[in-house]
Amino acid sequence: MCIRDRCGVIKNQIVIQSYIHNPLLVENHKFDFRIYMLIASTDPYIVFYHDGFLRVSLEIYDPNSKERSVHLTNTEFSKKAWAKMEKEGVKTEELRDFQMWNFTRFQNYLLQKNIINDTNWLDNYLRPQFKRMFAHLVRMGKEGFYQDPRQYQLWGIDFIICLLYTSDAADDLLCVDLGGRRIIQKK
Repeated sequence: MCIRDRCGVIKNQIVIQSYIHNPLLVENHKFDFRIYMLIASTDPYIVFYHDGFLRVSLEIYDPNSKERSVHLTNTEFSKKAWAKMEKEGVKTEELRDFQMWNFTRFQNYLLQKNIINDTNWLDNYLRPQFKRMFAHLVRMGKEGFYQDPRQYQLWGIDFIICLLYTSDAADDLLCVDLGGRRIIQKK
């Protein structure tokens, strides 16, 4: 039985993704990437990538917080925080500018904080990684697509960068590896 044939049949809760406890933060806020993939045709497969944007939580990240808006970057969960901040005099444009970053702004932030040192990190590492993941997703779901040159789908896919400790740094936990490019000192 195919998974899609069991939709609504399985009554147990299933964990789709594990919680990431050590996310990379921007300005002490959790964020994720919303990336777009257009499958323009399924016969032959024609797939396009689009950068999308970063969604930054309006709340400062606290891994022990019970507040959902601290852990979720979804703009739906930010509505309460937006309303509160607008009452405090923060302008809508400022909130939107803080919450939605483009990739260039993110790269500049990482360069400024000395987290990366490659001024072409987006093209040399991040975008190729996302594109490899997209190719993997298409291969995984290939059997579920109706094979037709007129068939298309637009996917919004979310990614989070977590800090992975390198084997060299495992003993003292002083360094983390971001993007396989550079070891950085933890503060």
